[in-house]
Amino acid sequence: MSSTVRCSTSRLRLAGALLALTAALLTGCKNPAVTSAEHPTTQPGAATMSTPAPDPSKISPLYTVTVNGKPVPVLACLTTRITDEQGKLMADRHQTEQRMPGAICAFDFKGSATVEVTVLGPALHLPLKTVTVRPLRRNIKSSIEGSTLRFQLKEACQLSIEPNDAILAPLMFFANAPEENGVKPAAPKPIAGAAPSAGGALEAPGLIYYPPGVHEMGVRRLESNTTLYLAEGAVVHGRVEAENAANVRILGRGILDGSKIKLENAGRGIRLFKCRDVLIDGIMLIDTASWGIEINHCDHVRVHNVKALSGRGSGDGVDVCSSEDVSVDECFFRTHDDSMNVKGLTDLGYPGGKDGKQWSSDGVRKPARNIRFTRCVVWNDRAHALMMGPETRTTEICDVLWKDIDVIHALSVHAMAIFSGDAAEIHDIRYENIVVEDARVMEFIGIRVGPTYTTADPQRGGVRNVTYCNVRSLTPGSHSVLATDDPHGPISRITFDKLFFAKEQVLDEKTMLLHKRGSVTEVNWR
Repeated sequence: MSSTVRCSTSRLRLAGALLALTAALLTGCKNPAVTSAEHPTTQPGAATMSTPAPDPSKISPLYTVTVNGKPVPVLACLTTRITDEQGKLMADRHQTEQRMPGAICAFDFKGSATVEVTVLGPALHLPLKTVTVRPLRRNIKSSIEGSTLRFQLKEACQLSIEPNDAILAPLMFFANAPEENGVKPAAPKPIAGAAPSAGGALEAPGLIYYPPGVHEMGVRRLESNTTLYLAEGAVVHGRVEAENAANVRILGRGILDGSKIKLENAGRGIRLFKCRDVLIDGIMLIDTASWGIEINHCDHVRVHNVKALSGRGSGDGVDVCSSEDVSVDECFFRTHDDSMNVKGLTDLGYPGGKDGKQWSSDGVRKPARNIRFTRCVVWNDRAHALMMGPETRTTEICDVLWKDIDVIHALSVHAMAIFSGDAAEIHDIRYENIVVEDARVMEFIGIRVGPTYTTADPQRGGVRNVTYCNVRSLTPGSHSVLATDDPHGPISRITFDKLFFAKEQVLDEKTMLLHKRGSVTEVNWR
């Protein structure tokens, strides 16, 4: 079968029945009829463009890409400026909020794909001599001819392509498996206030559908039994909120663009508060003013195959706050601030304190437990890659798993950190099969108990039963710290099981460059 690339340039795809979807939504089905039967099939060896450029000004001048001989648009984006024009890390990168150009390419495919990436700039990338394709354990074999890189793909992946081994202006490359949750609205009608010139949003019972094109959404608040679908080729400016809602789906291959949202307007890309049974699948978030996804006091939430990129000052990837039964899997995060975080917050969030205190401890507390981060790729520019805390205003934080994660760049504070800044006990935490490729951080692993700038509780909870299993740093040299400054918050039972610095297994404090302070007991290597 010949290879083809399918562009989503027609709104005719809006036609089609959605009676099954509507019926499922009205009956409260936890996975309404958003199945592959509603989405055009991608044949083996074919590629589907996921991000056709909405206008020529959005095309990146840095790269061109073809997949199986057909062009796939490369979109311009902004990322944190962490290097100078010669590719050297900036000394003030921990504080800077400057940004620099980046590039994004995304498509769906099934079977195999032959990819050609032509590098057009900047000057640091030319002439093209070498290319690093991360994550390294993907082991992507490539060839270079002139300024063009060629390689083969046989499965979905999320890559950073770095010409001449430089982290200045890389190509963020997202090859998706065929979409399983594609939908089409039945009897669609324009949503009131939608701009016709932008294509407008369309709705059916239980469904809000943004077709290809540029849309000014503003703040969209989702009710129970609602699917928000961003079609491939849709660029939707705005943010999404859901509160006390159940059975909510945010799906598609489109882009949720936060570039027009100001930080002072609570600029989360997606905020879920007191929700349950939520799926976020396939979309891309770019340029969010604050946290990309906030999951707060929720139950039963899955975030799957989401790509979140933000170079703005408070631009986190995903923050799971006082929630239970949450999974984040097969996602890509490049963030200015924390990439993936677990926090404890009361239901009041960040209430102002009294008697000169910055924050109050008032509000209802819900545990953060049974949280899974798996098979993700992380690039952190300015803060912490895999983070817990420092807000720990909850009953407990426990049963958290970080597994099969590639931290391709950790360039500021921590690769892995646990900060206990409030009263919750933190326990039964596991890091497994973690590779940190580029660790230019202040501390590789940090566990700290003590007051921070977010502290509201009068004392801190301890940290215990933390295991690091098969964790590897490919660029050793950073120190690690286990430190408690609170007599009520000891650190105990910390196990390093198969910890490697490059090819050397670490079996003692000296080799690990570990510093301990306060009540720290039962630290073991094996």
